[in-house]
Amino acid sequence: MSPEFRTFVQETERELLGLFKSIDHNNDGRISKPELRDALRRAGLAVPNSSLDSFFAEVDTNNDGTISFEEWRYVYELDARSRS
Repeated sequence: MSPEFRTFVQETERELLGLFKSIDHNNDGRISKPELRDALRRAGLAVPNSSLDSFFAEVDTNNDGTISFEEWRYVYELDARSRS
């Protein structure tokens, strides 16, 4: 892997982790539905419960009712793939 690409990947990972931590208010390493709903509201987005439920159904791969950082990273990977 080239140094430039490695730097890009590391910076992207830091940004994803920063966003994750800004949503994880109780610092338990997981994002709950209320935490995500609150973050979306703070961003000025009104998301219906059904959309939030669908998002969690897709992203919460271990079905524990929360989103781990690994699952959060998967969202970014899906988005990146859909843009290419």
